Amino acid sequence: MFTTEIRRYEKLRLIGFVFILLFLNCGIEKKKTSLHFENTNFEKFSKQKILIRKVEFPYSYVREIMEVTFKTNLKVELEKGDFFQSVDYYHEPLDKETLIMDLKFNKYYEENSVHPLYFPGAFLTFTLYIWFGGPIRQNQVDNEVIISIYNQKGQLVSQTSKALKYIENENFYSIFQTYKDKRSEFIFNSIREVFLK
Repeated sequence: MFTTEIRRYEKLRLIGFVFILLFLNCGIEKKKTSLHFENTNFEKFSKQKILIRKVEFPYSYVREIMEVTFKTNLKVELEKGDFFQSVDYYHEPLDKETLIMDLKFNKYYEENSVHPLYFPGAFLTFTLYIWFGGPIRQNQVDNEVIISIYNQKGQLVSQTSKALKYIENENFYSIFQTYKDKRSEFIFNSIREVFLK
């Protein structure tokens, strides 16, 4: 009986640990998988029905969470933008008008860190560094995606490979600027390109 209580306690502790880990990581990775597409021309890419089959990220300890979240956000944004006749997850049977889309990220690196000059600059200049627009944060992005489109027979119809790499500094006044989601724009333009080839 005592052994059963210990096992139950260990199971509850493990479940609690996994829940906390997933909860914390979902919050951390939420920004990395969020998408917002803006189609200024209000054009449809295709009159086809699209099925999203696979979204693959490079290995990380939260890879599965990121893949599921990104796939969900991608479907929502494509449906909301009305870019295709319909958008759904991959399922069978497939009809003749259906195209299958796979996304594979060979690189998916995004890091937001404190700029190396921030603390010494702010300290040595009695915060004038901050008020005169010295960099506070540094955003580093290195993404590479391959988007593949297949017909209902599994034959490759179109494919594109795109990369996005930049380092961007933010200062105190950046909070007053309009935020431009470069990663969403990158994904949007890659999908647009593969369908307009």
